[in-house]
Amino acid sequence: MDLSKQELEVFNDQEWIAKKVEIVDRIFEELSFIQKQVWHQIQQHPTVVKLGLKPGKVSKGEKYQGYLPYLVLDAPSVFQKEDFLTFRLIIIWGERILFEVQARNKYCEILKKNIHNSDLDVNDYVHISNDPWNYDFESYQSISESTNIQTIQKDLKLARFYSISEMDNLQEIYLKFVLKYLDLLQD
Repeated sequence: MDLSKQELEVFNDQEWIAKKVEIVDRIFEELSFIQKQVWHQIQQHPTVVKLGLKPGKVSKGEKYQGYLPYLVLDAPSVFQKEDFLTFRLIIIWGERILFEVQARNKYCEILKKNIHNSDLDVNDYVHISNDPWNYDFESYQSISESTNIQTIQKDLKLARFYSISEMDNLQEIYLKFVLKYLDLLQD
């Protein structure tokens, strides 16, 4: 194997990898805490009860776009055979924080029906990519510019983006995001 000098330096830097693991573990713990706190505050919300939403879970991965670590909070959520709804908080290492509501089939229809009566603005985005796993900013269009929401047939993903600097405010911002879209899901 022929590693460059720089590659060998990185490979030998145990302190860097230990710090990365520590950071990921701390963020994972924080997302778990947020999941419990948000669930505690919304579990009696009429939409949560009516749709049978569950507390959700936290997960992590190592290769977003082939190399970036990421963490995901899916909460609250409901997954059925043909339909699903999840509120997703994604943190992509060194890039961004993304809050997203993903709705398939019947939940997509409810959101589409109610979206025109909402207070969504230029900071709200709709996913326009054919790749459901693409969370790059370019895969979204401002909802104020989008004309195709009503033509979406099956999967609707609505999102807000935040910088990594908002990490200290995650719980407050995420709770507001979830409550906003729970209200939009009232049938």
